[in-house]
Amino acid sequence: MAEDADLGRLVAQRYRLIARLGSGGMATVYLARHVLIERLSALKVLSPQLAHDPLHKARFLREARAVNRINHPNIVEITDYGEDRGLVYLVMEYVPGETLARVLARAPIGWWRAAHVGLQVAAALGRAHEMGVIHRDLKPANVLIVPRRDGADRVKLTDFGVAKMLDARTITSSTVAMGTPGYVAPEYGAFGHLDGRSDLYSLGVLLYEATAGGLPYVAPPLATDGPRNAPMLRRLSAHAPDVPAFFDEVVMTLLARDPDDRPRDGFEAFDLLRRAIERDDGASSVPTGPSSAEEMDLVGETRPPEPPRLTLEVAPGGRARGPHLATAPPEELFPICARALAELEDLAARSGALTPGSGAALAAAQRTVAAVAEIGRLVRDDGGAVQMLETASRALRAELGRRIDALALARSRALGWAGTLAARSEHVRSRRDSGTHSVPTMDVMTWEQAALQEEEERARSRASDVAARMTELRDELGRENERIEGEMLIATAKLEGHVAALRAVAVEAWDALEEGQRRLGGTLG
Repeated sequence: MAEDADLGRLVAQRYRLIARLGSGGMATVYLARHVLIERLSALKVLSPQLAHDPLHKARFLREARAVNRINHPNIVEITDYGEDRGLVYLVMEYVPGETLARVLARAPIGWWRAAHVGLQVAAALGRAHEMGVIHRDLKPANVLIVPRRDGADRVKLTDFGVAKMLDARTITSSTVAMGTPGYVAPEYGAFGHLDGRSDLYSLGVLLYEATAGGLPYVAPPLATDGPRNAPMLRRLSAHAPDVPAFFDEVVMTLLARDPDDRPRDGFEAFDLLRRAIERDDGASSVPTGPSSAEEMDLVGETRPPEPPRLTLEVAPGGRARGPHLATAPPEELFPICARALAELEDLAARSGALTPGSGAALAAAQRTVAAVAEIGRLVRDDGGAVQMLETASRALRAELGRRIDALALARSRALGWAGTLAARSEHVRSRRDSGTHSVPTMDVMTWEQAALQEEEERARSRASDVAARMTELRDELGRENERIEGEMLIATAKLEGHVAALRAVAVEAWDALEEGQRRLGGTLG
């Protein structure tokens, strides 16, 4: 494999690319280290061929904006995005796991483990849909599995690259299909309608494949298959006879051809999977989502490769400008100059009396190295401010997200109960209108139907009240995101400005150190 020319590159003055994690047709993913706060991230770079296409660039950066609205423990977080010297990138949390696709390439994982994976994916989809984001490409390759010391799976949903934001202008192309054949819901057809229930269909396909080792279709589906001519489905129990009937029913409900026959949202899907797990005799507890402490409880330690050795940067004139001053991490610039200054001062002490020229050169070197130290302190302060802002942003969005989840679950259950009451009311009405009952019995039925309708109205009213509170929370989250993004832009610009100044002053200091060395005789280390 040819050596990657971007390895070792410093992106946006703060992300050092230290290893390539993978690549595809649209992008390459690198392991990157934030040089100011020493944090590992996964940095996704749009391929150069697509970076010049406004359509592809817009879709790529839309992933960052989509995920930035969600902030859920089961969704890979995106912390930064932008463009730097022609390189279009987004920065994600680094998840040291493997895709579900790779896990399934070895063997199916069985219904019990699949249900727990699906539980976390359903929770992630519930949050995404409440924030107005449809994934549109849910499949095993976009689900990361991180094993924990207790044997459970930590699930992270990733790759919202073709996500649809419901309140955003559509960015698409008549020649580009969204999603992956076999996982796309029937109603999509030839670039047709999609909503959150389409993601739930994809979840059903994923659970089927994870359990049985194959897709649920009698014949392979076509990209243009619509709801009316969608391929026939084979029940999960036909592929995996040992699967409990109740889990089989959950999967087939997710795979319903008509979206109205699927769960209404990710929260109802979560409840269905939770109840399926609880019905199994071996169930001890059902996870409700990892805590911050659980996030650290992973198997083994991630040991990223060391960054490649850096070389001297050469100025346009061909002269080396110090030991990689243009590429070294900012925190290394002052130590480099300070060591050279100490050597120069030692050389001056050994040379005896200084001439006016050598004395002035030494003083100039001392002044510029002191300036490097001062600007270096500003860079450290800026880096700390950016880190604190990121931490505060993450905590705020997580808290608002949890509150939205609680309300969304309450609304989903209220709507579910209202639907149950409506079905009971219709059953009572049908019996009463059949004409086969006595008048007193019909009077009782009339009273029963009225009571059911009244209770249904109360349930729908509760759901409406909860929905209004959720709207307020989403608006609050939007305002906070805008505020934090604005503060982050200012803090990042300040940091980048100080880093640029630090490098410029470091080069100036090295020039002064070289001048002092020339006048005193000797060589800088």
